[in-house]
Amino acid sequence: MRALHSLRNRAGKEVLAVVFALNLVSLGAAAIEYRYDDLNRLTLVRHDDGTTVQYYYDEVGNRIRKAVLPEEAYHDADTDQPYWVIKVPEISRLVTFYNAGAYHCDPTTPDGYAPFEGPQDCGAHDGDYDPEDWGINIREISRLVTFYNAGCYEVNASTADGFAPCLKGGGGVGEKSAAIAVTRTVEGGGVYPTDGGCVDVVVNVSGGGKGAKLSLSLTETIPAGWVFESVQDDVPGELLVGPAPGQPGPLDFAWLSPPSFPFALRYRLTVPAGQTGEKAIAGTGTYNDGSVADERFGPVVTVVQPDLAADLDSDGDGIADLAEGAADTDGDGTPDYLDLDSDGDGIADAREGERDVDGDGLANFLDLDSDGDGVSDALEVLYGTDAYDAGSTPSLPLVLWPAALALLVGGLLLLKSRRSRAVSK
Repeated sequence: MRALHSLRNRAGKEVLAVVFALNLVSLGAAAIEYRYDDLNRLTLVRHDDGTTVQYYYDEVGNRIRKAVLPEEAYHDADTDQPYWVIKVPEISRLVTFYNAGAYHCDPTTPDGYAPFEGPQDCGAHDGDYDPEDWGINIREISRLVTFYNAGCYEVNASTADGFAPCLKGGGGVGEKSAAIAVTRTVEGGGVYPTDGGCVDVVVNVSGGGKGAKLSLSLTETIPAGWVFESVQDDVPGELLVGPAPGQPGPLDFAWLSPPSFPFALRYRLTVPAGQTGEKAIAGTGTYNDGSVADERFGPVVTVVQPDLAADLDSDGDGIADLAEGAADTDGDGTPDYLDLDSDGDGIADAREGERDVDGDGLANFLDLDSDGDGVSDALEVLYGTDAYDAGSTPSLPLVLWPAALALLVGGLLLLKSRRSRAVSK
């Protein structure tokens, strides 16, 4: 305005009118974009040459910093105009790197990278940050989806990737997303078929804030040997990435348009025959409901037990699988229903039986002191007394019992070690 005022004083109103008109044309062609926060403060000016100016304020509203960002400050995934906005093809490009398992430098492509392994003589892709490993994971895809659903993104030095979403049309984003609740159930009582079959898993997601759901990803780790079969029912929202039939874990899910909370994802797994013992399904993920950084959740762990039958005795010890259970009482790596000595005291389950002589809630085959007389079953057997009669105790002086017990434990450990070596051979 001072320049216009000076020209008017020198040349008069006619010159002023010409200069003013030229400036209107120039402004119209420039297509400058201005953005403001909730307090109506200017936060960003974006020019058509790619230059972006960001303004930062302190807690009381004073402007503390001005950053001029060149065109090169764009996210590496942001290859097409309009810049500072992520488009679906740009997300698809990152998915290409994810499916390839790796990416490498290639100056002949628009983004400077290409799928699969190759030269790494340039900087890593901006999308490769969690961790930076020349591969793209599902969390990193979900981060780009955050920018897509926000309508735009900007540079932010406080985040792990150096960028943050912005909500188009003002409104801004918060510092942290509201907490969400993720639970999982395995239908059919939380058991799996030991002779092979299928299990249906239901993941329930609830909570979160009132803001827009910008992104959601989920990774399910399933037991070794189990494979994904299919998603049951319609998948809520618009799924961008999902596992293929026959795929082993981990299983990745990511949404282009996240569903409204609460919702449930139900999928089916195929279980091979011959599986034994407790199994676990664990899930982790990321989400963003309108915050600077994507938030992580998990791990959410669900323990799945084998479906044991009351009329089945897999180890032939005379005690039904259902009574023995899938726990590993002695920690030897063999579940009780397959272990001939479940409590590891050197006395076979078949000999100890299912009775609970001392009434402590533990069957003899799980009780290291079945008669509750303070002397272990193993020590009583060693000295020829009745391990299941509290009135029958060794005649060894009490002062020598600790030494005898130590010798017994050492012998049992040596025996177990020899058995392990024999099995490994």
